Amino acid sequence: MKWKIIADSGCDYRSLDNLAPDAEFVSVPLTIQVGETIYRDDAQLNIDQMMEEMYATT
Repeated sequence: MKWKIIADSGCDYRSLDNLAPDAEFVSVPLTIQVGETIYRDDAQLNIDQMMEEMYATT
């Protein structure tokens, strides 16, 4: 049986050491939806723009 450990980008771990041979660790980007806009936690995330939209949204 194969195992996959999945964590979002908010996790403190970026990799795991000493995994079993049939296990894999994967980090996926967290997404936040503000109104109609979906922000993805990756290198292109404009935090200032996201925060501005969050404060303007009820």
